[in-house]
Order: sequence, then C-alpha cells, then structure tokens
Amino acid sequence: MRAEPKFLRHDLPLIERGLAIFGHNISELPIRVYVPMIVDKTGAKLSKSIHMKEGYPEFSNFINEIERVPWKFKDELRNLYRFVQRLLNDAFMFYRNFSADIIEFVMRGGEVKW
Repeated sequence: MRAEPKFLRHDLPLIERGLAIFGHNISELPIRVYVPMIVDKTGAKLSKSIHMKEGYPEFSNFINEIERVPWKFKDELRNLYRFVQRLLNDAFMFYRNFSADIIEFVMRGGEVKW
C-alpha cells in the first residue's frame, strides 16, 4: 500500500497541509493555541497597537494600566484567572468572543453565568 503524501492528509489543519507542500516537516511546527478574542463595544477586535500607543480611554485602568503595573491588580488578576479556568473546562465558551466590558466585569469580581 502506498503512503499518502503528508499534504493530502485530511486530518491536518489547512495551514499544516500548505506548509507540508513546501517541504516543512509538520511534526516540527510550533503548536498553535486558540484563545477567545476580546472585542470592543462595536465588536471589533481590541488592537494591540492602539493599546500600546494611546490606550482605550473608554475602558478603566484594568485594560490600560495592567501591563505597566500588574502588582496593583492582584485581586483582579486572580478573578480573571478563575474565569479562564472555567473557560478551559467548557469548550463551547472557550471558542467565543468576549467584550472588554465583560472582562472588566469579571476582573471586578462579577460572575458570568452560562
């Protein structure tokens, strides 16, 4: 029986199949991790470049200052960590978008029900 070329394997994601066509060893590619997207009030993805340049004035200090002074937000980070743990236990919720408002609500200690 003839072995199927790596780029024809249907169990591989499209990107891996494409890289295999160009001769990359797919077993040595880095692992990709999918995370929920954080969006603004309009549903647009939060932009890292905007965040780095000017911040988001419509959001509180959680979003705008947490990177610079994370030690000021220990409780908020602990709340966010608990929320992420719940996401990891529920695949359906893990693959959806969350608004920055929801993330702030969670960081303030709010409970998101699903």
